[in-house]
Amino acid sequence: MAPTLTFGILTDILVEHLRNTNRPSIRDFFTTRNVAFIKACIEFFRSIGRPLSKFFLLEIVANKKCGVDVDKLDYILRDCHYTGYSSIVDPSRLISTAKIMPCDNELNQICWPAKAVGNIIDLFQRRANLHHDVYQHPTVIGVDLILRDAFVKAAPHLQIRCSDGEFRPLGEASEDPVAFSHVTNWLHQFIQHGRHVKLDVDWDHPDMLEATRLLESVSNRELFKVAGSFTERSPGQRDLTKAAEEIAALTSGQVQAGEIECRSRKISWGMKDKNPMENIRFYAEKGSMRLSRTEFPTTLPRAFEDAETIVFLKSQDSHKRQSTRAALDEWLKQQVSECCSVR
Repeated sequence: MAPTLTFGILTDILVEHLRNTNRPSIRDFFTTRNVAFIKACIEFFRSIGRPLSKFFLLEIVANKKCGVDVDKLDYILRDCHYTGYSSIVDPSRLISTAKIMPCDNELNQICWPAKAVGNIIDLFQRRANLHHDVYQHPTVIGVDLILRDAFVKAAPHLQIRCSDGEFRPLGEASEDPVAFSHVTNWLHQFIQHGRHVKLDVDWDHPDMLEATRLLESVSNRELFKVAGSFTERSPGQRDLTKAAEEIAALTSGQVQAGEIECRSRKISWGMKDKNPMENIRFYAEKGSMRLSRTEFPTTLPRAFEDAETIVFLKSQDSHKRQSTRAALDEWLKQQVSECCSVR
């Protein structure tokens, strides 16, 4: 069984693959010391392979302490541009004001001018806005579910060449760096259109027919429909598969359990329910410091993470959608002690 993929596991797979490449310019750079440092920059390991005086380098790419790093600045600026949001932070200006200073633990850390606190608050707020309106928009989540279903159906019927030269099912690609490096967006087009090319794939197998149909539904904008959503007092504790089955059972047989799926989403400032501003170091004439909540120039939210569960219907049938909405309302009445609001 393939391991649960995390960003750290994918990093290890790809970095090790690059390290073993036949291209001298790349191979010479990926020394044992540099590989350890690259992984540390992304996963914030304590063994950084550099002197402690260079500790601040870990905060540049993926700052796990507070979340202000070049990766966040880059994608927020990029996505604000392409989605029409006004850019409220000038990364170049902000970066130019940063200083490396010793802090309470005597380690050098990245500090920001106290006068930039408003800009950094805006940065976190814009991140939350992008997650709510773009990255975790219900339509995006619905498309993600369709793609997942399509690839699950197609995976046993497609084989990818691995590092030992052998072909293995797509589901095992994550275990092999060479195979994984070839699992890119072309697979989407291959599954959707490959039946029009003579290949050694049984395109008439029910799984492949369903996978093709699912991907074509994305192109045709026949997406999963949102039946509703709700929030809970204790997010993340509910079995969402069981919840979908219970909602389907309340439709009097009009909707099957497999046609409903519940998916949770969490919108935060980047550190779950924690306030990232508490971990940011600022500087003034007296040196590095933390700012208290009362010193921030704008009002901070009471909660830094908003969680909700979205109920999707996989059918395009309007009657089924109405039935699912009614069933969801009835189900929520039964869960009144656990669900605090309906959306």
